Amino acid sequence: MSNSYMAAMRQTAADYCSLGNDLYRVAGTLEASDWYNPRGELYKLVCRAEVDTVQLRELAARTDRSTIAQFYEEVAGALNIEIREYRDWLRISLPAILPKRGRSYAQDFLIAPMRQALVTFLRKNPRERMKQSTVCIIHQYDGSKSPRRVRDYDNIETKRYLDVIEALFLSNDSGLSISVFQCTELGDADATVFYLMTPETLPKWLTNRADDETSFPEKERNGEADQPGENDDREAAGQPNQPEGV
Repeated sequence: MSNSYMAAMRQTAADYCSLGNDLYRVAGTLEASDWYNPRGELYKLVCRAEVDTVQLRELAARTDRSTIAQFYEEVAGALNIEIREYRDWLRISLPAILPKRGRSYAQDFLIAPMRQALVTFLRKNPRERMKQSTVCIIHQYDGSKSPRRVRDYDNIETKRYLDVIEALFLSNDSGLSISVFQCTELGDADATVFYLMTPETLPKWLTNRADDETSFPEKERNGEADQPGENDDREAAGQPNQPEGV
């Protein structure tokens, strides 16, 4: 390996050691004091851990350029990033609430594996790029935790995630081509779910959601999830969406 690679590996190792030491310090303070609230310190450590994880992924990916795509597919699977196609919409599920806007965090922690998962999906299920689309975002908070965790929509970073979806599925990402709606719900775990659909499908989506909000994401009220090549609604003008790169 090159000197720069080895230097990056040593720096990542040092970052992990520093992170571990700071976590031990927080644990010791918490054990010694009944009044100490570690929330702020732990949030900072989470952000640092995500940065360190992204650095470690990049080191792992660089060991064999021919398997980068497969590597990030495995990361997406480990994170439980799920993509399912239904007759009238596409569902993209991420296992976390998106980060706060303007805060320091590793954007590629979820974005890089999400993008690879979408690229892999499109290779297996080619489809035309959409000229007009609607994206509905559900911010699902763990209902067993404090409702004070729920944030305003303008305090949630959605742009980078929408940029990835738009780049892969739309022929044009102008405001005239895409509409974005957001909603919040309580569930069994933290998650963010994107629903991609044509604008005329939105009323049906809203009706299904209103009928049974708790189980709607898993219900297949419009039929079983499409098998590759079975979607009859892929007739929007554009070029087949079969990305070549990672």
